[in-house]
Amino acid sequence: MVRCPTCNKKIDTSFYGACLDCGTMLPIAGQEPPAPAAPMPMPEPVSASPTDPDPVQEATVPSQTSESSGPGALARVGGGLLARLVLVGVILGGGAIWGFFTNADRDSGGAIVEAGALDADELQVGDCLDWPGSGGDEIEVFDSVRARPCSEPHDMEVYAVLEYPSVSGTSFPGDEVLTNWGFDKCFAGFQQYIGASYQSVPDIDITIFWPSEDAWDQDDRTVHCLMIPYEDGVKLTGSLLGRDA
Repeated sequence: MVRCPTCNKKIDTSFYGACLDCGTMLPIAGQEPPAPAAPMPMPEPVSASPTDPDPVQEATVPSQTSESSGPGALARVGGGLLARLVLVGVILGGGAIWGFFTNADRDSGGAIVEAGALDADELQVGDCLDWPGSGGDEIEVFDSVRARPCSEPHDMEVYAVLEYPSVSGTSFPGDEVLTNWGFDKCFAGFQQYIGASYQSVPDIDITIFWPSEDAWDQDDRTVHCLMIPYEDGVKLTGSLLGRDA
């Protein structure tokens, strides 16, 4: 006989394994219940290392590779115009003279009426020219160009003459600085001359002339804007002034 640890009633453990009054379970010799199974360990939270990539982010966020832009002029023009932008410029001044035996003649209004050579500092808005040199994709330096009446087939037409803002004695800024500035200003003046925006004129492109370092040292700061055919081998005939107005 034992006493119930809860209600202190006597219990005959040879017959009962529980107190009949309060129901408290009592151990019986030789019939001890099996020990409860150890609880399953809770999984420890996984803390991502600061240097480990987030697997969810890798699966849902594609990587993006940034592409380097091209030269400043390209970046500023924008992707839609890159295919049309002529990167070949011709430096005027300080180079080999492109020899001609006769100079171009102008009428009283300044229009060229007879083909011939023009020095760099003689170029005016509305002048029509042959492409100087080989016309390849290398920068070439010339002191003069061949001008002709716009009524004759020609390669380019001057539509703006600009002055780069720099005082005398300033060191040469470099071809890239001059061409970046020149293309920015020349694109801005395109519509004023031809009468339509650059984007809406599919057959005309632009290029520029800028001073060489030798010309710069002689205080030449002139940048010329020129219209040229978009397609290679095509000639212009007639002035482009107001053509698409």
